Amino acid sequence: MKRKQHLALVAITTILACCAAVEDRQVVNIPLTASKQNTGEIGQATLTASGEATAMSIFISGVPSGTTRPVHVYSFIYAGSCTQRLTEVPAFEMNQRVLADKDNSKGGWTLWKKANVALSTLRSGNFSIVLRTAPADGNHEIFCGEIS
Repeated sequence: MKRKQHLALVAITTILACCAAVEDRQVVNIPLTASKQNTGEIGQATLTASGEATAMSIFISGVPSGTTRPVHVYSFIYAGSCTQRLTEVPAFEMNQRVLADKDNSKGGWTLWKKANVALSTLRSGNFSIVLRTAPADGNHEIFCGEIS
């Protein structure tokens, strides 16, 4: 009987450890809505918890015609929704690297970003991701997505 209890305890401990590992490694997919300047395009941001930071993989299908090549995309996190920002100043800027990588397999561009804020903080607040063209291309907002 003690052997069965021991095996049950080991199994429960293993399951709890796996669940804790999954919870620590949160992943959230955020659909990005194209702005009027970028009608017809699609995008998605995948946010992954990375300790006290959040790693992001962003895919966009296109940018407005006339955008200078190579494509430069500026990324921000604002307090508030896409339609009602709480401030004009972004809460976080993710512009360590603004050059978008051409993704020939998907026919768009990929960006890799890191925000110095925990994913749990972003999910518990009212935040949105905003992508803009380069200042040389008019600094137009081209995508927005609300973090949930």
